[in-house]
Amino acid sequence: MLGRVLLVGVISGWASILVGGDLEGLTSDNIYQRLKDCDENGLTYQRFSSEMSVGTMADLLLDEQGKASGGRDDDAAPRALFRHLTESKLKHGCYPEFIALLDNYEVKSGEPEDISAYEQAEIEAFLAKAMESRPMKVAYHYITTNLANKLSQEDFRARLQVLWFELYKNHYGGKTTPSCSGFEHVFVGEGEYADSATASKGEIGGYHNWVQFAQQEKKGVVNYLGTKYDLPADRLPTNPCVITLRMIWNFDPDGDGPEPPVELFKDKGGFFVGMSPECELAMGTVAFFELQKGLVVNDMRRTSIDGATFDLVMHPSVQADGKRGAHVRTFYPVLLGYAQASNASPLVARNGSVLITKAMPNPEGDDENGEWVEIKNVSDQPIELERWTLRDKQNGRKELSGTLNSGETFKIDLSRSSGSKVMLGNSGDQIRLFNASEELIDEVSYQRAKSGEAIEFEK
Repeated sequence: MLGRVLLVGVISGWASILVGGDLEGLTSDNIYQRLKDCDENGLTYQRFSSEMSVGTMADLLLDEQGKASGGRDDDAAPRALFRHLTESKLKHGCYPEFIALLDNYEVKSGEPEDISAYEQAEIEAFLAKAMESRPMKVAYHYITTNLANKLSQEDFRARLQVLWFELYKNHYGGKTTPSCSGFEHVFVGEGEYADSATASKGEIGGYHNWVQFAQQEKKGVVNYLGTKYDLPADRLPTNPCVITLRMIWNFDPDGDGPEPPVELFKDKGGFFVGMSPECELAMGTVAFFELQKGLVVNDMRRTSIDGATFDLVMHPSVQADGKRGAHVRTFYPVLLGYAQASNASPLVARNGSVLITKAMPNPEGDDENGEWVEIKNVSDQPIELERWTLRDKQNGRKELSGTLNSGETFKIDLSRSSGSKVMLGNSGDQIRLFNASEELIDEVSYQRAKSGEAIEFEK
């Protein structure tokens, strides 16, 4: 930090000691990079190599191993994801207060939450520590100055409580889910499964934090199945600040063993690596306030951090009337790639053998049965579609099969009765096509879709 001076001042009565560069020149273009830059409790990270010497190792070593394919029974990573973690680093910053919160929630989504006085005190302790961190002070300055939100320190602290910890009912897709919590979904994770007395398998909702994963991997209750980067080779990370992965969480509903656990599966997930809890909380908070100011498009905030391009996904809660609520529903990073070479391929290259040509996101009447996507074989050879998948931005999938001849088009039925989990948003979405080797073949996006109108995509 040579050549930088300390800035001592008062922000809305809040005593602040910050490095001068933390606030100087702060803009919407650099806010997320600046938050990461001032994360003094973040851990260093690097990809594991058997040739490493102990003296050169970072705080975190990621043993990424193979690329995940197939389903939940295909494990491309026999070893743990975190080959090394400097545990002593977790005694600083907000880590102790954060880790204390991880066992405060019911795993099953929608289960009633009973926040005891002791657990509420743990929340208060975490927020008090986070408020004093450099990332949260930078976030506060940006939100109150750049975004012109007139919030005192006390007002801001109260908003953090509501955004991340207040329990709420979420109304989405015709379903009402009680006892939701932004903190639980993003940092802890939730299980979606049937009656625990008979269920053996389910899905993971949320779970976007490396500390939670590292803690549970150490206990042997999560299984890393391999990477899930849907990127061309020239945009893969050399030293990933975000891991994109497939995983299983083996959860004991009764907590008493030795019955077989519920196997919760996440086909594709991801989280920042090495980022402190206070920095991630600050990033998510900034994204929520930017969403309210119209700076987030289709619930995704495009930004660059350490040479990588990301979409930071920010979904707020949904009220009974369909309007956006006052709580964080989910927040996570989507890695779009690293510009590692001057000739690196574009983030979306529409030059594949099969193109997405049309879509009907908003059919007249019932969206459950009228959505479709059309694809076309633009090559001079027939293409086998077995194990190809069509996916939306939430990674809902539709499995494909059959043969698509040269020049032929195929309309893909996305009705729920067809087994499709793709749900195209009326206010905008992404549509992605992957081949059997999990390579991204084509990707398109659209804004608001009019009722009954098919959208055409140009090459």
